[in-house]
Amino acid sequence: MYPCKSPMENKIKLLLVMRGYNRDMICFRGSENNRELRYGYWKYISSKDINYIETITNCKLDGFFTEDSDCGDLTSYIIKENNNVSRKRHSIN
Repeated sequence: MYPCKSPMENKIKLLLVMRGYNRDMICFRGSENNRELRYGYWKYISSKDINYIETITNCKLDGFFTEDSDCGDLTSYIIKENNNVSRKRHSIN
């Protein structure tokens, strides 16, 4: 299929697998500056799981939804890395 090309993609894949998604159905496509995530053949990833990924990583997954008359609903997620945003760290105190 289409392999991960960055540490961020590896992290997204790991988080999806931890949430119960099939590792073999997770793929990343596109050019170096325009990457997208697909699950299976354009399958939907729950918004709860998208929020989980966005909370853990430094990226935003913008859903792209369309409908095909032959295949039905098609979904992919455009990956936008937030390199200038620092994540909140939780302390023990």
